[in-house]
Amino acid sequence: MKWYADIGPRRTVQITADLAVLVVTLTLVRLAFHLRAQILGFEAAAERVEASGHSVSSGASSAGEVLSDLPLVGGALASAFGVVAEAGGELGMAGTEAGASIASLALLLPLLLVAVPVGYLLLRHLPRRVRWSREVAEVLRLPPGPDTDRLLAHRAVARRPLRDLRRHRLDPVAALAAGDWGALARAERRSLGLRDPATPPPTATTAPAAPPPADPSG
Repeated sequence: MKWYADIGPRRTVQITADLAVLVVTLTLVRLAFHLRAQILGFEAAAERVEASGHSVSSGASSAGEVLSDLPLVGGALASAFGVVAEAGGELGMAGTEAGASIASLALLLPLLLVAVPVGYLLLRHLPRRVRWSREVAEVLRLPPGPDTDRLLAHRAVARRPLRDLRRHRLDPVAALAAGDWGALARAERRSLGLRDPATPPPTATTAPAAPPPADPSG
């Protein structure tokens, strides 16, 4: 499948558009990696909160067990440290949940940053490129000759704006009336960005051999 025109402004537009899509895609991918790194920085803070909570919970539980053996005040102190241990456990659990949420965001947000705009660009860009490639493939399958020129001439008159034909200094009505298929066919090919097909060289004809001269002695 042909992907780029041979000549003319269409080729320039196609290459420029493809490069623009590529540059936008690469830029968004780079931004997505940067965004992911920034989000993962918050995950480290959540891990510290989780570790601190578990540390407080473990320390308070150990202290409560030791103090529970004290006479008179041991039960009250153990109960107070139990509350602290429970609060530390809840803090650690909150850090764990926050870390999981941050990890999900670190995957989802960069993916959306790339997928949404790039998907929109491709939906706008690719169908036009594919339609042009298919159209050109159909034209290129036609064998060079007067019949193809006639078909392309009528196609040019039916489909191309008059200003495009005027750009080639053509009077389409006069060209059709005169049977000048070639000029209109060339205009159609150039509008598609195609070169004119090479004209095959004329077939060499062999002149008949001259008869041998008559024998004067006969």
